[in-house]
Amino acid sequence: MTQHPGRRRVLIADDCEPVLREIEVLLAPEFDVVGKVQRGDLLISATAEAEPDVVVTDIAMPGVDGITASRAILECHPDLPIVLLTVCTDAEVAVAALRFGIRGYVHKLHAGEELIPALQAALAGQVFVSPSCSRAHAGSARG
Repeated sequence: MTQHPGRRRVLIADDCEPVLREIEVLLAPEFDVVGKVQRGDLLISATAEAEPDVVVTDIAMPGVDGITASRAILECHPDLPIVLLTVCTDAEVAVAALRFGIRGYVHKLHAGEELIPALQAALAGQVFVSPSCSRAHAGSARG
């Protein structure tokens, strides 16, 4: 994993190795990937070791899930931006995650268009929610 001075460092967690590789390729032009892990417990320890500027994590992982791992990380590193990359469009999950400090919620189907803008927003202290998740939330509110 090559590092470039001045570029932001990202740590990635997903239980699927091909997805990890795809995310790394997607982010490589703009970010230095400083680690890839496939379990939430490893995400917690890798965050302390790699000292990333931002974390991308899936929700569903074996053992410790991405939300539980994110809570643990934010207890030690409250200003570390974390972006959830998930297939879950449940508005209640997204809202709960944002309430405890998650800065981004991106649907995996739209990662190619939305993940980099979500990371940039999170690093700027803003919140990014995938429009597909926003539409699901609006639909459930009407529903």
